[in-house]
Amino acid sequence: MFFLKAGRLTVLFERDDEPSVRVRTMRPGTVVGEMSLYRAVPASATVVAEMPSVVMRLSVDNFRLMKQAEPTAAAWLHWFVAVTLAARVENANLAIRAMRR
Repeated sequence: MFFLKAGRLTVLFERDDEPSVRVRTMRPGTVVGEMSLYRAVPASATVVAEMPSVVMRLSVDNFRLMKQAEPTAAAWLHWFVAVTLAARVENANLAIRAMRR
């Protein structure tokens, strides 16, 4: 999982023999790659920096260590990711509703 501290990232969905589709643009204060970390699966999208960016990486091993050594910090991180994912689902639902009109 990566925390975007500064800059701007774009999440792209790659399609076979077709141009990539921009899924969203990420601004500082958010995370990318959380689905891969939580589900232990390969990334389903490509993330590229649109400008010079500062990201911090949390590896699977360090996440495990965090949960053992700093359970309060791990609980805060779980909450932050849950809130972030809920906001993304809400935005996706709004986009789907708009397309149905």
